Amino acid sequence: MSRPFSFALGGSGSAIFLIRTPEIETEERAVAEPYLTDLRDLVDRLAIPHEITCKHFFSGAAAYVGGEVFMSLTPAGLALKLSPGDRERAIAEVAAPLRYFPKAPVKKGYAVLPAEVIDNERTFRTWVFRSIKFVRV
Repeated sequence: MSRPFSFALGGSGSAIFLIRTPEIETEERAVAEPYLTDLRDLVDRLAIPHEITCKHFFSGAAAYVGGEVFMSLTPAGLALKLSPGDRERAIAEVAAPLRYFPKAPVKKGYAVLPAEVIDNERTFRTWVFRSIKFVRV
């Protein structure tokens, strides 16, 4: 059984680098595939008038506009990258801060939307377009 990482010493011998093996990347892609499919479906449903690219993103998927992540779908939920004001408003009204693990620090700049917002086409679209506008600045 191979390790998911191999170790290498840096030039002066003081740094250790973790190098990902192909096996772990293949496993992560398999785990992330349903998230990528669901994210693509959401993007298609919204008919966003920008060129959007969806890619694997750690254990989930991310949507990019102009090379910048604006939305991700992971085991932590569907998160949007928002301006500080929009993020505060979203968290106050409908969303939660993004944490990838229960005791992990909050991922600044992102808010996780609940299912009832995602299912409400008009509200969801409004938040998604705020995210796109923010990352395109």
